Amino acid sequence: MKVEAQIPHKSNNHRDPTLLREECLYFSLAHADHISPLLQFLDDLTDLPRFRRLEMNVQSVLLQYLSHLMKLFSDSRSKKLYDDLAVYFCSHSSSYLDYSPEQRSMLRMLFWKGICKCLVEVVSEETDSFSYVKKCIEWLVPLLNLCNDGQPEFVDEWSAAIKCLIVAQKSWSSDMLQVHSTTSLSEGEHVDAARKIIIRARLCFAGCVSALELGNIKTTILSTTADGVWWNVLVEVAAAVYSADNGIKKQWLLDALDIGCVTAHPSTQHLG
Repeated sequence: MKVEAQIPHKSNNHRDPTLLREECLYFSLAHADHISPLLQFLDDLTDLPRFRRLEMNVQSVLLQYLSHLMKLFSDSRSKKLYDDLAVYFCSHSSSYLDYSPEQRSMLRMLFWKGICKCLVEVVSEETDSFSYVKKCIEWLVPLLNLCNDGQPEFVDEWSAAIKCLIVAQKSWSSDMLQVHSTTSLSEGEHVDAARKIIIRARLCFAGCVSALELGNIKTTILSTTADGVWWNVLVEVAAAVYSADNGIKKQWLLDALDIGCVTAHPSTQHLG
């Protein structure tokens, strides 16, 4: 991996300590496979107590090169790395919460990108590392925020997440995105259901998930009141179904009309 070649030229000021630390990190990533002290340096940097104190730009580099770190580390050390990152991003007492919402989203986006590269280059369902990578994805999905109208709050983060889920194993990602009836859900659970359906709709639109699978939760989608976040759920599902063949689109229309006749607060009240 040509890490050194990817060092960004952010500044002509070589005395900039921020840039200098980044260049040291890139150098370490490039040569740690044959220089033990550099490997130890990366090991120390990615240990949670140290990682949480790093500047955000250094954290960003480490997240981007997650796949390279996995190639350098043993399986047990890689597992610890993922466990530490899960704690960092999901703990209610994490220093990560000191960042602004935009900064937190950027770090999560880079984590998604790093995981995606791991799934492409390092991890497969047959490897031991698959279980802890999967666990991190399951922790990250609920952090994909929605605005009050159901629109994804941070577009770049959502885009990175969808790209990662596209390359993830279909079998377990489908289980992770299971949605049950929204009838008796709390507001938080309602948003979580909306998030999962939007993800499934985008995977369907990308050709990763069949529109038939989306049809399995058709009743839940169409029998929920179309207000708040749910309006955008309908928009996302409509975009996904639009790319399906005519037979599936016709069945969706017929089912929408049917559900609209028997449901107290159908989403289909806006049909037409």
